[in-house]
Amino acid sequence: MNKNPSSVVELIRGRIENQESLESGFEDLVLTRLSGLPSTDSNSICFFFSPKYKNDLAMSAPGLLVTAPDFVRPIKESGSPIWKKSVIVSCDEPYLAMARLSQAFDPSDVELLETRIHPTAAIEPSAVISSGVEIGAHVSIGAGTTVGKGSKIFSGVCIGDNVRIGESCRLFSNVTVYSGTEIGNRVRIHSGAVIGSDGFGYAQRVESGEIVEHVKIHHFGKAIIEDDVEIGANTCIDRGTMSNTVIKAGSKLDNLVQIAHNCVVGERSIFCGKSGMAGSSSIGKGVFVGGLVAINNKVHVGDGAKIGPCTGVTKNVRDGEIVRGFPMRSEKDYMSANVVLNRLVKNQKTKNDRRREV
Repeated sequence: MNKNPSSVVELIRGRIENQESLESGFEDLVLTRLSGLPSTDSNSICFFFSPKYKNDLAMSAPGLLVTAPDFVRPIKESGSPIWKKSVIVSCDEPYLAMARLSQAFDPSDVELLETRIHPTAAIEPSAVISSGVEIGAHVSIGAGTTVGKGSKIFSGVCIGDNVRIGESCRLFSNVTVYSGTEIGNRVRIHSGAVIGSDGFGYAQRVESGEIVEHVKIHHFGKAIIEDDVEIGANTCIDRGTMSNTVIKAGSKLDNLVQIAHNCVVGERSIFCGKSGMAGSSSIGKGVFVGGLVAINNKVHVGDGAKIGPCTGVTKNVRDGEIVRGFPMRSEKDYMSANVVLNRLVKNQKTKNDRRREV
């Protein structure tokens, strides 16, 4: 995972801005880690793309600094030692550069040339483990399950029967994958997540107008996770009742997200923490769902829509629409309602102050 400046520049499609000003050459510089500002570690890579960190920058001299083109001249003219001590690399999208470099330096992403299976792992004989797979301590893998090339299954993971796990996946410690689940390639599932459990479905048996029993509806659908999905810690994705629950390619789910039975999450959508979808709801592609959002059952959110935090989505949302609040309103109506509410509160406060004066 060690890098030299030239390989970093190539990876992020950047430009070295201060090569002629450096006090020493950079050809032998070895970069071993990413670091936050301030930093004086000559083996680290730091990032600067917000003026609010300028004071930290003045105290820093990392091996390499990634920044945006607009910051190059201010750094040079600031008189900071970093211009002569650190390799300054500019790129048009420094935040994206940070993402790419974080992948390059993540030790969990290094793929093995040979399979490694911990002696405490319990693997059914009919399971198929591909080459370059790493299986950690106390992992359980059921009958008929396949694990694709280059995947890593960390300690304590429990995988049921007839599960399909694609290539280059990462299942971190204590993930549970129920039988029949399908997971695509390059999927990352963080600790404590549960994939493919039964949905919350019961039929009430009523006698003399009183509920006497909640009769469980057993679930026979699958949970299908497509390529390049990331699932946060302690997130739960239920299997479908008769049809499937599907998380489509490229979507990212934060920690503590609940996806109920028969739901569909469209391609490249984002779910922030503590949000949830009730049964048979769906969202389109490129949707942004803020934190603490609740999407009602059978509701559809259109492509490219944005759901603000703490919103109760009780009806369909059109493509590209931005909604907020509870009850849910368009962003424009939500802001207008807040203005009116603030005026009412201010007016009432003024009236109360006048009464006290009298």
